[in-house]
Amino acid sequence: MSIDKSPSSSLAGITAEPPLLSPNLGSDETRVRAPSFGPLQHRLRKLSTRLSRSSRSDSSCSIQSLSAADIKGALGLNLLHAPSEPAIDFVFIHGLGGGSRKTWSHSADIGMFWPRDWLPNEAGFKHVRIHSFGYNSDWTTRKDSRLTVHDFGQALLADLHNSPCLRKNGDTPVVFISHSMGGLVAKKAYLIATRDPNYVTIGKRIHTMLFLGTPHRGADSASVARLVRQSAGYGSKAFLDDLIPGSGTLDQINDEFRHICHNINLWSFFESLPTSFGPTSSLIVEKESAVLGLPREHVQYLEADHRQMCKFDSPSNPNYLTLQRAFQTIVEEIGTVTLVQSQQEHKSKMRKIAAFLCIDQRPDAVLLAINEKQHLGSCTWLTDSDRFQKWIDGPIGHWADKESLLEPSRDLEFKLLWLNGRPGTGKTIAAGHVIRHLQSRNLDCSFFFFRHEETSSSTLAFLMRSLAFQIADSNFEVRQALASMAEDNRTLKFEDHYLLWATLFNECIFKAKFDRPQFWVIDAIDECSSEDLPGLISMLSHMEQTLPIRVLVTSRPGGQVRRYLTLERTDFVEIITGEEGSLRDIEVFVEAMFLQTYDADQYDGIQNLVADVLTKADGNFLWTSLTVARLENAYSVEDKQDGLRQIPPQMDELYSRTLDLISQSPSAELAECVLKWAICSPKSLHINELAEAVKLDVGKTLAANGRELESMTGYLIVVDVSIWDLNTSVCVGNFEKDNFNYVYATSQVLDMVFNPIAEVELLAISYMDGDVVTCNPWTQDQANKYHLQTLLSALSTSSDGRVLVGAAEDGGIYLFLFETLQPIYHIQLPGDQLRIRDIAFSADNLRFYDIRGQCCNVWEPIILLSKEEYDDDSLEISCSREEAALPEIKASRSHVYQWGESITAIEPANDMLLVGRQDGTIDVSDLTTGEMVEKLRIHDAFAEIKSLDWNEDTLRLMP
Repeated sequence: MSIDKSPSSSLAGITAEPPLLSPNLGSDETRVRAPSFGPLQHRLRKLSTRLSRSSRSDSSCSIQSLSAADIKGALGLNLLHAPSEPAIDFVFIHGLGGGSRKTWSHSADIGMFWPRDWLPNEAGFKHVRIHSFGYNSDWTTRKDSRLTVHDFGQALLADLHNSPCLRKNGDTPVVFISHSMGGLVAKKAYLIATRDPNYVTIGKRIHTMLFLGTPHRGADSASVARLVRQSAGYGSKAFLDDLIPGSGTLDQINDEFRHICHNINLWSFFESLPTSFGPTSSLIVEKESAVLGLPREHVQYLEADHRQMCKFDSPSNPNYLTLQRAFQTIVEEIGTVTLVQSQQEHKSKMRKIAAFLCIDQRPDAVLLAINEKQHLGSCTWLTDSDRFQKWIDGPIGHWADKESLLEPSRDLEFKLLWLNGRPGTGKTIAAGHVIRHLQSRNLDCSFFFFRHEETSSSTLAFLMRSLAFQIADSNFEVRQALASMAEDNRTLKFEDHYLLWATLFNECIFKAKFDRPQFWVIDAIDECSSEDLPGLISMLSHMEQTLPIRVLVTSRPGGQVRRYLTLERTDFVEIITGEEGSLRDIEVFVEAMFLQTYDADQYDGIQNLVADVLTKADGNFLWTSLTVARLENAYSVEDKQDGLRQIPPQMDELYSRTLDLISQSPSAELAECVLKWAICSPKSLHINELAEAVKLDVGKTLAANGRELESMTGYLIVVDVSIWDLNTSVCVGNFEKDNFNYVYATSQVLDMVFNPIAEVELLAISYMDGDVVTCNPWTQDQANKYHLQTLLSALSTSSDGRVLVGAAEDGGIYLFLFETLQPIYHIQLPGDQLRIRDIAFSADNLRFYDIRGQCCNVWEPIILLSKEEYDDDSLEISCSREEAALPEIKASRSHVYQWGESITAIEPANDMLLVGRQDGTIDVSDLTTGEMVEKLRIHDAFAEIKSLDWNEDTLRLMP
């Protein structure tokens, strides 16, 4: 059953098939308005709402330029990774001519520094703190150097002794991982530590030494001689003399070390491939020199030359895996002794904290039950998405370094990630997957699942106590602070979330020094009581931005959650379930289940059945899993079709819960009326027709938009988007872009705009996957497509139909030729300004305007002045349309207008600029001066102006 639209209404169709399983597969409540010119578009643009404050940027692992000093790495001891509970310290020491970063990186690209970027994520490394040590062993400088291996070893010891983090945890075992000459430095440091009273404590902590191609008996004499000769023109280097076979330094280190190393675990790896020197090649360090030949020494070769035995192109590199397994063995051997000792104290503290907070344990049992429901391989679309990666790998964290830092204003919104979707689309399963993903990367993750059936534990106060308990469980400083509060007999008001927030978090947890991010995953926040929900969102919104806390929340879309996020002006990123990624999960699940049941010769029939299930499911994973289980026991085509038409009885609880929520709403009578008309109507209704029916039925005036209708009815109806002819009230058709392989859904539309020239007959559409597409609105044929690595959340066009401009989620602006989608201009993010809310051309097409928060920019790119120079023929691009690079040019801004309240929409009108605001007012400003001429209030207070349209012919404004 469906509801069509009248010409004067919003163009939203409402459908009521089996609840939550609407066949309107292209539906999406987050479609955006379409700013444009022309009567058809004037109506069409009113159907949608802007995607709130969402953001997307290039992948966090994109290559960025580094200076020569950054590539080589800093001198001294550098902290690379600091877990909350360090139990072991790894120290990486480079060799001759190397650097604290360069030696351990396959290339200068971000993400290739494996001790920092890969090792912390490995299993068993949750409690391993990682450092690198740099010293000046560059033999190519022209200055003389009197530094020797002894000096380097002494510097290493001094840095370890003076390290604040090593002093803080004064008993953690130290493991040296050394390449080439770095092994000699490590051995010399240990020798000094055994004799110098200042470093005896450090010496006792040295547990293991792992050598990579270390010339214990000197390097190849020819190679050393070559280096000495080459360095003669650059300046003498004392440390080169120490490498010559038979030198007094080598003999002394080896002789002394073998007498005192009986308490040290030794690992020696030697090279098996020669190193090239122009036309010749040879082993730099022979096996006889790389192996000590001492008791307790582990010996193994690496399939690499001397340079590459410490550089790896990927975590799957066999040599990296060999070392990684050796590291795991070392960690396990140390852990059996040291971790047992610390676990006793840990358990004692946590027992006190549990009693203090009245918390029994972590919610691990709930997580285990949720993860058992996850199908193998599902939910990876979420953790692989750019938005999730930006959230998890943002600059607020222990791995953040200056080459990956972005402007703070662009990063704030990535601290809160909102995963929302309709009931049954797998939000809780996705939350469980995120928790397991964070734990697999050895990250500190606290989590909580709101449950409507567990009212006593689904309160904001219980959430706070649970989070505090989990943070203390993983963080030494927080654990000590909370245990101290418990020992001081502090009392807590367990159900007063305001006092709990002030006492536990503001006064205790937030004052701790976090060396790494803290991740919170809170599922189903809309199941939190209506009294607590405003407080929860307010607290999440007002946490200090300097706190390294990143939060993921899940809920149904819209409703009170979106309302409170808007009222708090909360910056957040939004990801929606039930779309392409999760639909692919459903497809994989259904195919896997059916292939287990049917033979290979039934493949075609299976595919048809899969398509039927997917079409009916419309993204509802709960219905899919229950229906597939029923179909396994159906052995005829008719029985299978009958099974598809039925609603599994196990879904009654979900529907009952939805109806209970509707009945408790202040709009219960109105929602019941809307549902009755949606279900019983024999044809599609327009929203205007629905409003008339509601008025006649219950005497109430329906004023809800499409998104509000969905929320009010518990998402039992769907508001759809189509292309309509407003003169005849006939649906022209539905458009789906090419190369979309899933017939049961369409990629989410962000914005669309018609070409104002009627003869052109083009509609431009921007999608959530980064595609920009043009199509013929009458035939629904796709014309052109261009793919960006960001999203265009707002589109606009010049009045002559020549230029299409898009406002990107990363703050940039992209210009295209409308008819061909050829890129012609790219304006980068101007300074530290926020993302663009709207964009529009001036009447003369020589400039355009964008709004960012309280700021309006006026842009005058020179490309708008010269039409002939940038026609279609002059814009030949050699690469494919998918890979074409936009010209990046910084445009000059002629004016920047400032207003006092958040601006949500703009529209030019001759020599005036119409500005819609979040509080529902509309400013009429003079374009030449920027001064406000008139302030209009058409809607009630706090009714946000989402779009504006000025009709030049009728001189009418449509807000």
